[in-house]
Amino acid sequence: MKKIRAISLAAIITVFLCSACQNANLKTEELPNADNNTKKSTLKEINPVEEGKQNNKKKKSKIKKASSDKRGQLKVRLKGSFESAIVGQKKYDAVAGASGAISFNKNSNVKVQITEKENPEESDWHPINTSRLSFKRSTVKIEPSDSGMEGVFIRLDSTLILSGIPERAGNFNISVELHDESGRTAVSNTLPFNIYDTSKTTLEEILTKVSGEAWDMDPWNIIKFGGNGESITVPGNLKRWFGSHTSGTYGSLGYAVANDAQTTQTLIIESGSDLKLINMIVLSSVNIVVKNGAKLNLQDSSIHGTITVEDGGTFQMNYDNYGNKYTTGAQINGQLILKSGAKVDNSLIYSNTNNLANGNVARRNEEPVIAVTGNADIIGKVYVRGDESPTGNSPKTGKEYPGQPAMSVTNGSVTIRENAELGLFGGGRNITTTNGGNSLILDNGTIQGEGKLIAVAGQGGFSGEGGNAVTGKGTVDVKEAYLRGGNSNSRPGLPYTENITVTDKPSGQAIKGDSRISYDDSTIYWKDITKPPMGDYDTVNKPKIKN
Repeated sequence: MKKIRAISLAAIITVFLCSACQNANLKTEELPNADNNTKKSTLKEINPVEEGKQNNKKKKSKIKKASSDKRGQLKVRLKGSFESAIVGQKKYDAVAGASGAISFNKNSNVKVQITEKENPEESDWHPINTSRLSFKRSTVKIEPSDSGMEGVFIRLDSTLILSGIPERAGNFNISVELHDESGRTAVSNTLPFNIYDTSKTTLEEILTKVSGEAWDMDPWNIIKFGGNGESITVPGNLKRWFGSHTSGTYGSLGYAVANDAQTTQTLIIESGSDLKLINMIVLSSVNIVVKNGAKLNLQDSSIHGTITVEDGGTFQMNYDNYGNKYTTGAQINGQLILKSGAKVDNSLIYSNTNNLANGNVARRNEEPVIAVTGNADIIGKVYVRGDESPTGNSPKTGKEYPGQPAMSVTNGSVTIRENAELGLFGGGRNITTTNGGNSLILDNGTIQGEGKLIAVAGQGGFSGEGGNAVTGKGTVDVKEAYLRGGNSNSRPGLPYTENITVTDKPSGQAIKGDSRISYDDSTIYWKDITKPPMGDYDTVNKPKIKN
C-alpha cells in the first residue's frame, strides 16, 4: 500500500551530485553473519560531495591527520526516530537516482553523531559528516533480522534511513557499529522501529496506550476500529491528534465506502473533550460524532466521511484560537451535519468533493457541505463554500450538475448570534461549472438572529443558469443580510425565490445576478481560501430588504 506520507513534496530533499557520484550504488549489502537473528548491512555512504577534486589535491595533502595514539575513545549515538511502517509498504524511505542528482524521500529523522570525549557533554556530540574519518567497515544492525529493511547512510547530512519493503509486523531495534581506520570501534544506542499489519491492528488497541494530551498517530494508517460495532471513543484527555507534523503529509483513518453508502465506523468525541485533528485524512467509512460539551477543531485535515455535531457540541475548522486568526488546509469533502443544539465557531469551511476521489472513485456530489437537521447556532464568523460541479447530468433535475450548495436547513433553524456572521457561497466561481450552485436551501427552515447573513450563489458558465442565494421554502429573519444571485448569460440567479419569506427585520441588499459572467474581476465570490471572503457585502445603513 502506498504510504500517504510519501506524496509530501515538503519531505523530498534533492541534492546535486558531482559526476563521480552519478553511478553510486544505492543499495546496502548484507554481510556474512553467524547470528541469524541480526540483520547487518554495511554503513553504505551515499556522498553527494566529492572530497578529492583534482584541483584541491595539493591543499588537502598538507592536512595531517592526527595519530591514533592522540585520539580519544570513539563514541557514536543515534539521535531521532524511525517512523513506523506498514507491512508491504513501498517507498518508506525512497532513494532515487537521476542524471547528476539523487533524491531522498525521508520518513526517518535519525542522525548519526560521534564524539571522542570520554565523558561528553551534549555540545561535544557532532554530526558524523563533520569528521574526516573513514568508516568503511561499519555496519547497521537490525534485530530481529527479518524486517525486510536495510540501513543506508547519507553522508551529506549524517542521516540514517531505511530501504526495503517491510515484510512482517513486529518491533525491531536498530543500531550502528563504527570501525575507523585507526582500528577503533564504537557501538551506538538502539532506536525502535515498528512495523504494523493493518489487517490486524485496531484503533481500539492503539488508543488504550495513549495517555498524554498529544498523540503522534502510530501507525500512520489505521483501517479497523474494533470496539463495539466499530465504534470508538477518543480518550477525554487527548487534545491534539497528529497525523504528522508536516503540512501536506497525512495520517489515514478508516477506508473508502461507495459514494452513496452509509458510514460504517464511528469516532466519538466525548463530553468535556477539546480535540484538534491535525494533518489527517479521515476516509468515507467514518462518522465523527461530537457529543454534548465536546469540541472538535480541524486543522489541515481532509474529511471524506461525515461529522455529526449533537446537542451541546461545538465544531470549528481552520481557525487558530491561540493566535486568533484563520488558517487553511482543512476541508470537508463529505458532509457536516448539525443537529439541534449544535454550535459552529469561527471557521473557514470549504469543499473539494468533486475534485478529489473517494478512494479510487470520482464523486458526483450535489449535496450541501453543511446539512442542518435541527436548531443550530452560529457563534462566530463562519464562511462556507461549495465545490465546483462534477461532470455529467444530475439524476435530480436531468440537467447538467450544479455547483455544490453551501448549506441546507431541513425542519429546523440556524440562529446567527449577535456580532456573528454566516457567509454561504454556492459552487460556481470557475468556468468549469455550467450551472451555479445555490447558497442556502431551506426546507421548512429558518435563518434568524441578531447577526449577519451573506449568501452568494454560484455563476452559471456557458449557457448555464446562475444559482439562487436562498431557495426552497422557509424564512429569513436576521438583523442584516446580503443576498446575491449567481451571474449567468442565460438566466441569472435570484436573491431569494418565491417560497422564501424575508421578514421586515433584515436590512441590507438583495441583488439579482448579472446577465454577464465575470470570473477575473469579480470580488463577490470567495476565491482565496487562505482568508475570509473580502467582497463588499455592505449592509451598514442600508434599507430594509422588504420594502
